[in-house]
Amino acid sequence: MKKVILLCLVIPFSIGSIGSSTAQYEPVEIDVQKHPNIPGVPGRYQWLFQACEGETGFPAEIVGKLVGNAENWSWNPKAKGPKRKDGHRDLGLFQHNSKYVPEFAYRYNDGKPYDPMDPIQAAIITFKILADNYRQLNGDMTMTIASYRQGVSGVKKNGPTMWYVNRILGEQ
Repeated sequence: MKKVILLCLVIPFSIGSIGSSTAQYEPVEIDVQKHPNIPGVPGRYQWLFQACEGETGFPAEIVGKLVGNAENWSWNPKAKGPKRKDGHRDLGLFQHNSKYVPEFAYRYNDGKPYDPMDPIQAAIITFKILADNYRQLNGDMTMTIASYRQGVSGVKKNGPTMWYVNRILGEQ
């Protein structure tokens, strides 16, 4: 079995110090035989998606489809969605809504701030969100995909938005 060990950047943050922290590197072992090529994920992000899948257990191919089937920001790590009525917007490759970034930091990054415009930082948060949603939704992948757009409570209350799920899965 062929494995690659990468040195991944780890950026410790303290409140208010985004951009001025010291970086460390930690080894991450990736089984490249498991996903030698994740369909739809550009080469520059293959290692990142593989590492995040290894960390969380959530399928990288699904996250690749979420990003790759996005309307206006497909594979653009600096994308900014339009401002909503509440003044918030979706940010970065994974389109984290700025309203929820502090909550995501608290729940999925030990309370430490992260930069949703940094694909490395946002990727692991995204995989953790989806893995958590998958557990909360009893392993239902359709509901999990819908929850990335609607949230877990929205999916439980209203059911999955099937046009979105079908677009992500390529079943339009």
